[in-house]
Amino acid sequence: MHGPLYSFFMHFWSMASTAEAWLRLPGAAAGVLTVYLVHRWLARLGGGSAALPGALFVALSPFHLYYSQEVRFYSFLALFCVASLMAFERYLREPSTPSGLRLGLALALACLSHLSALFLAAALALHLLFTGRLRGAHLRAGAAAAALLLILVSPWIYREIVYIRSIRVVDISALPVEERLRGELTLSPWSYPYLLYAFSVGYSFGPSLRELHVVPAREAIAAHAGAIALAAAVFGPLAVAGLVRSARRGLLGYFLAVFIVAVASVTAAAMLNVKVFNVRYLIPAFPFYTALLAFGLPARRPLRWIATAAVAAVMLAGVFKYHGDPAYAREDVRSAAAIVERVGLPGDLVVVPTVHEVFRHYYEGRGEIRVIYPADLGREGLDERVAGAFAEHHRIWYVRSRHWDKDPEDLLPAALSAHGKLAHTWEFPGVLLMLYEK
Repeated sequence: MHGPLYSFFMHFWSMASTAEAWLRLPGAAAGVLTVYLVHRWLARLGGGSAALPGALFVALSPFHLYYSQEVRFYSFLALFCVASLMAFERYLREPSTPSGLRLGLALALACLSHLSALFLAAALALHLLFTGRLRGAHLRAGAAAAALLLILVSPWIYREIVYIRSIRVVDISALPVEERLRGELTLSPWSYPYLLYAFSVGYSFGPSLRELHVVPAREAIAAHAGAIALAAAVFGPLAVAGLVRSARRGLLGYFLAVFIVAVASVTAAAMLNVKVFNVRYLIPAFPFYTALLAFGLPARRPLRWIATAAVAAVMLAGVFKYHGDPAYAREDVRSAAAIVERVGLPGDLVVVPTVHEVFRHYYEGRGEIRVIYPADLGREGLDERVAGAFAEHHRIWYVRSRHWDKDPEDLLPAALSAHGKLAHTWEFPGVLLMLYEK
């Protein structure tokens, strides 16, 4: 359902090689280029005093690094969103058909990376409307931008309509929990403060993503109260000061338009059961949060250096935890696949409920891979399925990862234990590999 640009690019890129470093290179390069474009955008927006620290914060951001490492489209989204902001500044200063077409092309590339960039396009249009610029040369150039954007994105809007027709678009309060896209995780009051927290320190400072899925929010906050308080003390005052100074520069409406439209759109999608509320869908607003931090730095040099160093230190702590602490590491499906490949026997069955696509990518063994969704089958249906599996196979591997999505009650280990015995377990970051014998 997502925009085709990244997949289209990677189709040709992967013809040269499918080595992991090669496949990750475009996303990483887009993340690096985003740092440079943020510097240029902030230089145009607020002068050199904000540009360098703003670029530094993006370069060190655990949030930005997290998505720049993925073989996914989010770093392309960030790159073309910032390119759109630069084109928008040019359009404001020099409204003409060429500047409008450049703006439309940049927004189209962002939307074709991920359709959440439509939130940015809507916010920019809203800002123009409320500032009274939609007339004369700005109106003509803006119409050219809108026309080009619509032409380039319209085929994928149709694809999005096809996707939406495949799900129940209804007020989420009218749906039982089990029929929502992610059950109780679809939307939470904690989503909004967590948005700012993730923009500040990513997912590796304080509660981890896995912890937030299995531990109630209040318990997670209590367990990491010190880290959360430190992040609030470092980033909170800068964000507030940035709001004040952006208002003095006449930029507050611009910044708030993007934040409000993006957050309201993602909330509406979650409330209608179209998508879950996820921080990554708000990447179009991330450059504006970075700008607030840069604008909020004290003017006096010693204090400015201290504040910059404090932000950098907290961000680097998150980066080091992400790479060095297994609690914050990515799910290591690759190591689990290597164990099954090395220890597995002909005729083994491998059950992978949630990360089967990743497992298939790394696994080169001969065992059969089967996808079972315990939450959909229920206890009785799952028990029958496992009994049938043991009738066909002497050994069954279970790759338990992100169990909260397809097996929140851990029904599968219970069913496997009822028909077999647990012979061995291996544990990796985010993955528990279990081997059951008949």
